[in-house]
Amino acid sequence: MEINEHLFEKRPLEEINKCYSIPFMLMTNSTKPFIALGRTKEGYYFSTPYFMLKNIVLDESFIEIILLIPVGMDGCVVDYPESFYSLQTTKNSIFVSTKPFSEIQTCSSEFVNRELID
Repeated sequence: MEINEHLFEKRPLEEINKCYSIPFMLMTNSTKPFIALGRTKEGYYFSTPYFMLKNIVLDESFIEIILLIPVGMDGCVVDYPESFYSLQTTKNSIFVSTKPFSEIQTCSSEFVNRELID
């Protein structure tokens, strides 16, 4: 299989890694956020609309996404995901098809693993 190199833009590795660390929400065709369920290392379950990209499967239209836990200043999971202080990374990841989503809403990467206030 011959690859046309002119179709691909070459980017520095640091720039690519920076793109992968941008948190986002996937919005469905009904403009509601996609919610996933995960489990903390302590064994507690959580739901979240926040993700980070882990891997792209281009020819299959699938992506692997990391689940982020929305927490308050004290590190506790917040009841209302839109009122988070930090988005904590997890080892939870899922594969999803990109077809049912109409848009992506991003937020600042400064929220990812933001230092908590004691």
